[in-house]
Amino acid sequence: MSGSDALGHALAGIVGGIIANSATHPLLTVSSRQQASKQSAEERKDGFVDAFLKILNSEGLLQGLYAGYSSAMIGQVVSQGVYYYVYQWAVEVIMKLKNITKVSRMSMLDNVIVAAVAGIATVLASTPVWTINMRMTVAKKAQTQNTSTPGGQQTQDRKSLLGTAMEIIQERGIAGLWSGLLPALILVSNPIIQYVLFERLKILIARRRERGRLTDGDNFWLGAFTKLVATTVTYPYLVIKARLQVKSGATDSSKYNGMTDTISKIAKDEGVAGFYRGLQPKLVHSVLTAALLFQTKEFSTRYTLAFLRLFGIGNIKK
Repeated sequence: MSGSDALGHALAGIVGGIIANSATHPLLTVSSRQQASKQSAEERKDGFVDAFLKILNSEGLLQGLYAGYSSAMIGQVVSQGVYYYVYQWAVEVIMKLKNITKVSRMSMLDNVIVAAVAGIATVLASTPVWTINMRMTVAKKAQTQNTSTPGGQQTQDRKSLLGTAMEIIQERGIAGLWSGLLPALILVSNPIIQYVLFERLKILIARRRERGRLTDGDNFWLGAFTKLVATTVTYPYLVIKARLQVKSGATDSSKYNGMTDTISKIAKDEGVAGFYRGLQPKLVHSVLTAALLFQTKEFSTRYTLAFLRLFGIGNIKK
């Protein structure tokens, strides 16, 4: 496999990520808002549907449920592009070092190493975009609490992507764009669990098939199942990362200073349930997104690689 094969997978991943996340972005908005802030007793009684409808009714579809969409799409381009490019590059390195010609001959440890390298590279490259996205996604709620008129009406519009980035830099410096980096690095275990499990199950199912090839439907359900497992296991760190990335007021007694302080305050103020705030919409979002992503990515890969091979690119056996 060459670097152009890695590019083909990266392009397919970007296409899949944009399509999947465009369809499920409203679920991400609901989940992000629940993750990023404490909830009153009344809010805790509200289910996912109630929270969804409240945002839709008070802020609308585009300004509410699709808040932060532009930064999310940039995040997808960076995240999916970097992840799949580095993933395929790492696969090539492993195969050359072990002198093997088929991906199916890679061991479980090989898959873990490849996924870890790709995950770390993705976190380092994409954290600034996702920090901006988190601010933009929850901005309307924060402004309702802090900048509303006596009558309760909004007095400020949501900042642009660039404006949000400048706000973060002014508050915390350049390093502020990497807020929540430590829990984000820990969350590298999420795609490791997902992709390793996906690859292992894909190989297992393919071996049981006469033609040894999975259908688009297989990729959809495998993507959904593996993401469900990964997200459930790692979800508390998503909440911690979200709390570190959002804006805290100067007089906010719940301002978080680092991962340890965040864990301590959530445990003290909200209990174990606080670490699973917004789990329901996040599971729905993650499972649907992953299912659509894997299905679309696997489908797109056939065409991106075929297109690139018109320029003489070699093939890699799976």
